[in-house]
Amino acid sequence: MGFLWYIIIGIAAGFLAGKIMRGGGFGVIINLILGIAGGVLGGWVFGLLGIAASGTTPYVIGAMHEARKNGILTGCITSNPNSPMATEADIPIEMIVGPEYVTGSSRMKSGTGQKMILNMISTAVMIGLGRVKGNKMVNMQLTNQKLIDRGTRMLIDELHLNYGEAQSLLLLHGSVEKAIEAFHNEDELT
Repeated sequence: MGFLWYIIIGIAAGFLAGKIMRGGGFGVIINLILGIAGGVLGGWVFGLLGIAASGTTPYVIGAMHEARKNGILTGCITSNPNSPMATEADIPIEMIVGPEYVTGSSRMKSGTGQKMILNMISTAVMIGLGRVKGNKMVNMQLTNQKLIDRGTRMLIDELHLNYGEAQSLLLLHGSVEKAIEAFHNEDELT
């Protein structure tokens, strides 16, 4: 069936968004998003997730507003309940972290909370896509020796092979998931 590509587009409240805004407004941001998605995904965009601790960052709110006008699902992560950003979102995530230790800095408690929520979202997506079996990531990219070794050990645990057999099977099929599938298919034939 082919690959399903996911694109996460981040709009920084400062530099990138500031440069885009001077060139033509929020529509430019959405056109950029739709252009990238159109080129890679054939025009399909699932959603836009705005992230701002205060929930009042104009660039993020503007991009979310334009996304909704274009029928794109919007969500947000903010530390400020009932913020303008939360009211613009279809799915607002409003975490209460309390005041920062250093007033004016949002990268301590808020930044840590945002990172934890993004980790939860990405983990849930990987599980939902079937890329996790038990508590193991079975569809990881084998980009270095550490990951090849990890995948080999997963196959040893799952299929009860020795190290050499497991590694050969992994390298032949390119992922833990495909190696397990091929092993079971071959097993059915014999």
